[in-house]
Amino acid sequence: MTKDGLITSRPAMREQAPDILLTNYKMLDQLLLRPSDATLWDQSATSLQYLVLDEFHTYDGAQGTDVAMLLRRLGLALKGAVGRGRLR
Repeated sequence: MTKDGLITSRPAMREQAPDILLTNYKMLDQLLLRPSDATLWDQSATSLQYLVLDEFHTYDGAQGTDVAMLLRRLGLALKGAVGRGRLR
């Protein structure tokens, strides 16, 4: 959020990492894979506080396992922030 509204531009998000990220697990996976988004995770290691995954209540079985592993990868990208309980 800015005083003008939601940040919907990827370049703007890369420039100033958000403290709340609204996404789905597929897009989160893409964000973690793209080299151009690496700066986002470097910045987010100290700024990201909340991750909201769309349709989280539907993730079960194999898909739930995939999401759990994705969150572990996110924790590694954020230098362990997930494991330390800093990211919610």
